[in-house]
Amino acid sequence: MRRIVKFVAPLVVLLAAATTAAAVADPVTPIDPYPRVDDPGTGVCAKETRAVDRLLVQDAAKRRPYERAKDAFDRGVGSPEDVAGTRRPLLEYLRDLSRAKYALAACRTKEGAGAAKDKKCAALYLEYNRLVDELAINTELDNDAKESLARARRAGNLGVGAQQALDAAEAAAALTDFDRKATEQDLAAALKAIKDDADCKDGSYQRPQVAPPPREVVPTSAPADPPVELSPVPVEGSAQFSVTLTPVP
Repeated sequence: MRRIVKFVAPLVVLLAAATTAAAVADPVTPIDPYPRVDDPGTGVCAKETRAVDRLLVQDAAKRRPYERAKDAFDRGVGSPEDVAGTRRPLLEYLRDLSRAKYALAACRTKEGAGAAKDKKCAALYLEYNRLVDELAINTELDNDAKESLARARRAGNLGVGAQQALDAAEAAAALTDFDRKATEQDLAAALKAIKDDADCKDGSYQRPQVAPPPREVVPTSAPADPPVELSPVPVEGSAQFSVTLTPVP
């Protein structure tokens, strides 16, 4: 019986961590699931297909605020903060799009033709790579939130409005820190599930790796942000795990 999984390199850029006193100038590229799964036929996974299409029709509008902010900065009439401020909604949109695409791939794996063992392994591989992609986005969101918190702290107590902004920045940084750590733990569990399965632990779940592209950084004359320390967020069943996120053009 024909195997349903094609192991091909996806179109994906896993974002590098933001540096202090700089804005990331490179646009973000949508993430495609890995491994790729064949469409089993017309009418199958219609709900999941509509969910992806619904997000894709918003794609241009979701990107424009970032592109305008970047263009303004390039013309000398914008700031690095303007560029950074448009990144969060774009990253959140890309996370939603990634989740929807992986849900579609999981449905196609379940509904398509193929041996039970191949389907089982494909499902495990998809979940692992979904979490790798999500961790890359959540890490960027966490980096951005911590930089925003550092800027708010550096501004000092200038009144009620400034204090409210600081409170909001602290809440946002705590949430993104929690989400990043939770995703790391989920990723560790997904990898363990693969390693513990005799049929699926052959290493084919890993994406082909290539050298990362150079990263453009926009300098600013602002002083470097101090490190932001957040209290550890305990998550039940936590595990130590280290993963290398490899950008793929």
